[in-house]
Amino acid sequence: MPAGLPYTTPKYGVSVERNVVYAQAMGYRKDAPEDSKNALPVSFGRGKMELLDLDMDIYMPAGDHSLKRPLLLMMHGGSFFIGNKDEKGQVAWCQYFASLGYVAACINYRMGFNLGKKSYCKAEDRAVEDAGSALEYLLWRDDLHIDAEHIFAAGTSAGAIVALRLAFHPDVGGGREGTRENAGGDATGGVAGDAASDAVEDANGSASGGAARNATMRKHPRICAVGNLWGSVRDLSVLENASTPILSFQATGDPIMPYGGGYPFKKFNWGPTRLFAPYMYGTKAVHDRALELGIRAEHHPYPLAKHRLHMDREGNFTPFFYEIRDRMAAFFAEELL
Repeated sequence: MPAGLPYTTPKYGVSVERNVVYAQAMGYRKDAPEDSKNALPVSFGRGKMELLDLDMDIYMPAGDHSLKRPLLLMMHGGSFFIGNKDEKGQVAWCQYFASLGYVAACINYRMGFNLGKKSYCKAEDRAVEDAGSALEYLLWRDDLHIDAEHIFAAGTSAGAIVALRLAFHPDVGGGREGTRENAGGDATGGVAGDAASDAVEDANGSASGGAARNATMRKHPRICAVGNLWGSVRDLSVLENASTPILSFQATGDPIMPYGGGYPFKKFNWGPTRLFAPYMYGTKAVHDRALELGIRAEHHPYPLAKHRLHMDREGNFTPFFYEIRDRMAAFFAEELL
């Protein structure tokens, strides 16, 4: 750890505010642990959306009296069909950053999709909207003393996709615009497709409170840096929307997410994957494009690792967990000088 960097040494206890509802929105589900029997990725048009209470856990530095605290927004992985905010690594990273003096929040977001690229991409879009709504809620909470000039986003796998898109959204740069009632909603954009099952999502994918489509148009504050933990983007041109520094980690032979460019889930050698999942650009491609654009970027490849660098098959932390944690703290601290 470089000497003299702020927010890199644990100095606080940690208090947690659990299951805080930050928005309501129509979706398939917001919580699907990896051992869930109902975590099928596709519903083949039979899935029905319902009004969901989207919630988060907020980790705070106990005993800290600062009136301006940096914020870390964390998103779990799971390919937009499994996962939740209680994932062991997310919890431990949030606890650690809170001990450094951050407010750290791990969110549940909407998951689930029908068969087809359009539906898969809409699931991604909904998750990005939810992350924006969570950020809006946290900034609305004056009692958390969040410094809107020092916001960071990180995630694993699908959560890293969300973090990258939140940081490089074309509407980044505003302040506390909009109202909480408008949070969460149906995504505009996505990838064109003609899957008939998407009609369910077109009909039901709006948020409560009206003005759902305006939610994606509100600006949010600039993200200071992103922790891209084996994530990807659909389109490298999104990196032209902002100049947010990117710290990336990924196994070079990742069997789930492409390292350079490609379709996800190559582990299964399943040709139809490309029928529902878009072509993606992994951490190496993102890193190289960031450098071309003059964006501060750092990339850490792992030749002999699996998709989840931080956990082994038994659910224990690997040494990479601690390496990622400390490198992320140092990388973010450069933006706090």
